[in-house]
Amino acid sequence: MTGANLADSPASATAEAAKDREHLIEASQKSQEDYDKTLITLSGGALAVTFGFLKDVVGLSAGGSRTTLLIAWACWCASLACTLFSFLMSVGALRLAVTQLDQGQPPRGGWRGRFIPWINWIAGLLFIAGVAFVGCFVWETLGARHGK
Repeated sequence: MTGANLADSPASATAEAAKDREHLIEASQKSQEDYDKTLITLSGGALAVTFGFLKDVVGLSAGGSRTTLLIAWACWCASLACTLFSFLMSVGALRLAVTQLDQGQPPRGGWRGRFIPWINWIAGLLFIAGVAFVGCFVWETLGARHGK
């Protein structure tokens, strides 16, 4: 025996890498789930808060630009739609990946698998754009109330 550690053998390294890979995949899936849930909660909540803000705090005859507020709402609605569309795309990509795996091919999920990260980025950017537009609306409204 040469004193080599059995834990450093190629077989154990491969098993360790497979275990690490599985952990990373699970963490990635959990992270994506959390992102989707957070984006849906924030976009939906932002819509509800701004409806209440407009009606109760500012009043329906506020001086802010209605167009700015409508753009914010459109951004949040589009963010929600993108997130929901991403769910549908994920299901299709996963089904195709299973079929590919069954056929001995690498499970890539086709064009849907490549499209999903883009739609998730778009959803996040639309949420941020909605926040920016509602911020502009609030700024305009407060300026109009104070005669600026």
